[in-house]
Amino acid sequence: MNAIGKKITDARKIKGMSQEELAELSKVNLRTIQRIENNESEARGKTLSLICDVLEINLADLLNSKSFINENKIDTNLVFGYKLASKGTRFLATLTDAII
Repeated sequence: MNAIGKKITDARKIKGMSQEELAELSKVNLRTIQRIENNESEARGKTLSLICDVLEINLADLLNSKSFINENKIDTNLVFGYKLASKGTRFLATLTDAII
């Protein structure tokens, strides 16, 4: 997977989106999204711009950055768009659930 394809895949997963959802929201063909993410083709011009708009990422940062996720401070504690509680809170919730 090329750097841009990997960055798009990572950003999409962090947003909790499927390839189908990204394709529908960006008005880009699903097969095009799949080819970009699988390094079968390069994203170009308008297609890349549409994808970046949906993923709410800066096109220039996507093209130039080596550490895209860390530099843009994308919250890696998001799962399907929901923020995870702290480990302690999750532990207490599990413990309370077990007691009940």
